[in-house]
Amino acid sequence: MFSTKLIFPGLRATSRLKNFLLLALAFAATSVSAVTITNVTVVNVTPSGFSVLWRATNSTPSIAVFSDPNGTTNLAGQVGIETFPLRTGNPDLESGYQRRVAAAALRQKTQNYGLMLVRVSHCQPDTTYYFRLTSTPNSGSPDIYPSSGPLPSVTTETENSFVANDQQLVLDVPVANAEGRIVLLSNTNAAHPLAAVIGDGVGTNQVFFNVNDLFAAASPGNFTPLDQQDFALDVLGPDGAEISNSYTLEFTADFVAAQPTVVSIQTGFLAMYVGSTIVSTGQTGGVVISGNASTNFSSVDLTLDIPSGRFTNLALQSLAPGLDPLATTITQQDSSTWLLHFQASSGQSIIGSENLARLNFTAAPNQRSAFAPLKVKNLAWTKPDSAPLGQTFAQSGRVVVIGNEPLLEAGFATNGARQLTLYGKSWMSYQIECSTNLSNPFAWKPVRHFAQTNIFTTLTGLTAPSPDTFYRAMEFKPDPPVLDALLQTNRNRVLLGYGRPGTAYSVLANTNLSDVVAWKPVANYSLTNSFHFINVPGTNSVIFYRLLKN
Repeated sequence: MFSTKLIFPGLRATSRLKNFLLLALAFAATSVSAVTITNVTVVNVTPSGFSVLWRATNSTPSIAVFSDPNGTTNLAGQVGIETFPLRTGNPDLESGYQRRVAAAALRQKTQNYGLMLVRVSHCQPDTTYYFRLTSTPNSGSPDIYPSSGPLPSVTTETENSFVANDQQLVLDVPVANAEGRIVLLSNTNAAHPLAAVIGDGVGTNQVFFNVNDLFAAASPGNFTPLDQQDFALDVLGPDGAEISNSYTLEFTADFVAAQPTVVSIQTGFLAMYVGSTIVSTGQTGGVVISGNASTNFSSVDLTLDIPSGRFTNLALQSLAPGLDPLATTITQQDSSTWLLHFQASSGQSIIGSENLARLNFTAAPNQRSAFAPLKVKNLAWTKPDSAPLGQTFAQSGRVVVIGNEPLLEAGFATNGARQLTLYGKSWMSYQIECSTNLSNPFAWKPVRHFAQTNIFTTLTGLTAPSPDTFYRAMEFKPDPPVLDALLQTNRNRVLLGYGRPGTAYSVLANTNLSDVVAWKPVANYSLTNSFHFINVPGTNSVIFYRLLKN
């Protein structure tokens, strides 16, 4: 028995080996929508509106606002609702088309991080509103918060008060892929936090706050403190990632309009990425190990979990110029653990984004096909001055090892439709079959056959007959042969014949099906693999073709 686990959530797989690999994929309606609403936070509360922030991956947000906790009276049409609100977007662009395009891209980045932000406007001061959140995935059922019970509420502020010392805070956020993330600014004496999008109204790695948009928790009106005040900042990222920091601002009784304060998150970061590749058994291959650092580092220790018995001759090659080739090493810790040590040359350090090395290997021969993960187990780094270390992020890689058996991987296309990727031998034909009942071995039905000229093929347009549908793949060597008619993009006609390797075939043509003796040979060939392309002359006439085994 051979089994593998798919990397896509909400999909199940089973498999078995005979002369081919059978891989069945289940698309369950209840599990495809792996959307869950979490970390709901009310932010940016003013006398005329409020916003709600939450986390939900691969989905589109919406909100319904009510005047009662039971959700009886919907205020649609009375309040305004805006998803992923922005102040101005990119301030360096001219007004008009370019700014609208940039704003749309910024909103999409926020959504891709799994951060949902919705603004509700045209509210009444000192009024309690109730809301229900919905996150709808591209495919599957939406998640609703709360799923039952009374609705959460927010009470708008009573009034704006005169602000004498108006503080403007611009925060530099030196983290990888900062633009589109959301930052929370809060104070213990403020009623609700503020939320702003990195790159909105400032630079692509900056976020802007008007600190006096905060409202006091103990009294009506704006937050108007004196002396030093501590503020907490939380930078929200993908997959629940969060960077926290705190800052102290000085407030005086002097009248100051828009006093700017520019600060920076005092933390370095190091992101390490392990690449992915596809390799056939017995062949050499490699993946790129890259890094992105906001500050200088002198060494990095990256520990990888690599399945034992899959690869030999592991070595680090194509080192970055700043690395010491003698001190940069790869060491096997146990049967499946490898330590990759990257050491900067004497007097040098590395900063920024760079390909550090290529991890080369040979895929062991005569092994079964598999998705072999290159999983990051640990990441540690040092700085030249032994300064405190900051945030680390590591992304694992994988190697698709192709042997005699095809591999199927389930996923979703950009439009949310089902998608399969088949990894297998190049210049081999395969057939996809589906079933809705695994207990019935005769329930499998052909879905599609195709000629694979590369080592992988992506299949879309899989319209399933049922929410729970299983798919399998096998080599396609039909007898009697099968003939497909194709029309190329240049409108030329092409025939594709499938059959048994080593067998001779003839292609016959006829313009009159009622004349059984009118079939004439147009091509003869012997298969060296399981399919063969046959070019046929272009014409406006109707021509019928058939394929016969000699």
